[in-house]
Amino acid sequence: MNSQTPIGFLMLVLGLSTPVSASAAPLVGSDDLASVTQSILASCSGATGITPSFSTSSAAEAALRAGTQEVAPMTRFLEPALTCTHATPKEAEGVIFGLDAAVALGAATEVNGCQLAFVRSVPVTDQNGTPGLDCQGCSAGTYQLTDWRDALRLLLAGMSRDASADLALQQCNSDLRYSLANSWPSLFQQQCLGSTCTTLRHVFRPADTADVSATLLSLLGLPQVKLDPAGRPISTPFCNGGTYEDNDPIRRPCTAEEAVCAADGTLGLLLPVAPPKGAPLPASYPVEPCSIGAYDWKPAPEAELSTCPGGGVNVFTLCLVPGRALPGGSLSHQCLKLETNDTPFLTPNTVNTKAYNKYLRNPNGSLVLDDQRREVYGAFYRVHSVRTLAPAARLCTELGSQEQLGCLPQASRCSLSLARRVASNQAGVNVLNVNGIAPSDANIRKLVAKPLPSDVYPLSSKLLMNTMVGSEEIVNVSQKNLYACFGRQLFADPALTNAGYVPLQQNGICQDFDERQCGAIFNKNNCKKGINFCPSIGFVFAFPLQVAVGNDITVSASASDIDDPFEDLQFNWSASFGTFADVRALATSYRCTQVGSTTLTLTIWDGACDDVFTVPVTCVAP
Repeated sequence: MNSQTPIGFLMLVLGLSTPVSASAAPLVGSDDLASVTQSILASCSGATGITPSFSTSSAAEAALRAGTQEVAPMTRFLEPALTCTHATPKEAEGVIFGLDAAVALGAATEVNGCQLAFVRSVPVTDQNGTPGLDCQGCSAGTYQLTDWRDALRLLLAGMSRDASADLALQQCNSDLRYSLANSWPSLFQQQCLGSTCTTLRHVFRPADTADVSATLLSLLGLPQVKLDPAGRPISTPFCNGGTYEDNDPIRRPCTAEEAVCAADGTLGLLLPVAPPKGAPLPASYPVEPCSIGAYDWKPAPEAELSTCPGGGVNVFTLCLVPGRALPGGSLSHQCLKLETNDTPFLTPNTVNTKAYNKYLRNPNGSLVLDDQRREVYGAFYRVHSVRTLAPAARLCTELGSQEQLGCLPQASRCSLSLARRVASNQAGVNVLNVNGIAPSDANIRKLVAKPLPSDVYPLSSKLLMNTMVGSEEIVNVSQKNLYACFGRQLFADPALTNAGYVPLQQNGICQDFDERQCGAIFNKNNCKKGINFCPSIGFVFAFPLQVAVGNDITVSASASDIDDPFEDLQFNWSASFGTFADVRALATSYRCTQVGSTTLTLTIWDGACDDVFTVPVTCVAP
């Protein structure tokens, strides 16, 4: 099992060694943890010669698997897909050094005194334009929300609880999803005080590659996004499609206050928010208006090579792109196209010209590239960069994605955002309780309590420094020392607090990777260090000792361990032939499958040592 152990003792074992080597390649870690990593690295005197590089947790994990580094700061634990293919999955482990949480945000004026629905009835009517009621899991025209995940799964992925994680059952255009989105009160457990909203306008979500997206999908039981080498989605549970796509079948008419729109004058319910990292304010949020009638031929984005906005003419992958007239007659394409009727040559004049604002262009007309070297052809994050739907709201021109996600709900009233908890620091928004539980430090910190309490905030997540080679087998001394420093409260807590995360208020907690996920019979618990007492089998019961082929023998046993809780013990039944109903259960049954004598063997394991007991049985002819 994935076990957790305080690692205060780890500091005594490792100490801080004298560095004798340095990293040959940059050490990849989660970009969400950039400031935390840099802070701990600056405080950790034994971690010299390390040059950090920040990307996604998946990229950091891939670097561990490739062997280009031995440790990686990540916003999640190791996944079986890569870890099981490593040479030593039984050595894989991590140290939990802090905590975070995802949150749902709304405008403070619209979500005052309410929380996300977790138990309520949603009346469903035919709204999707297809005859008949399209409602998976409905009864008599009503869908019952029975869990805090239900509403979020429907809004993000169009997947009811009956769909589980099967994308073949996704229904983004269902009457159920329409009915939920078009009934603001149905989204909440109780009435929001003072709200005048009747429908949900938009749900703003993080980018595909954002670590918080992976966290949300995992906690909601939804499949993860799969991307091709160019960063385009191969498969995605999100109803809008990929990071720069607007394919949600539920459409909202664009308003004069929205700076971005589709050519048909609508925007989808679910919108991705991904300001390009590292781009300066003028490049991310052009405010200079494009000139009337000023267009020039520029490349279409690679994702839309054969089309132009609104069906405009495409000549050898070139489209007419608006620009701002400069002295001397040239154009700058780093401008904001207002809603006008001056569509370019051979483009219908019914096209909403704000569709050109989806494309983030450099002055020369080339498309701005994000940190993954992808063209930004869906800049929906700009939607309220010049006007807001609420008179007293502020404009949203944040350079960070989490900050922008925190800003947008107050500018787009009757909308919600899903983001990291740090987004709630933005003015004018309220955080919604989930399952009736607030995302407070205390409620998030319960995630590492044993046993796990029922009132832990449901969208809590762990921050880990991970290794696939084992903390005691790290060869690079600087990386070994950095691993130890991440586990020290002295270094971790201040860095976490300054970055808006939840400090553990104790030394780190070891988390072991369970290699039974890779098909192993037992899991070696790397968190068991120091003195260990082996488990013992009290008794084994088997009855009857002789049965006919095809019949069962009931088996059970008792076991104990002085220094381990019973739930941490591992069990395995084996025999030379026959089958067990559950080889890992202490009480189960054995079925004879052929004539002969065999021995039933029970092995008990605590992650470091074992105890074994055998019982001879006989299978006879029927």
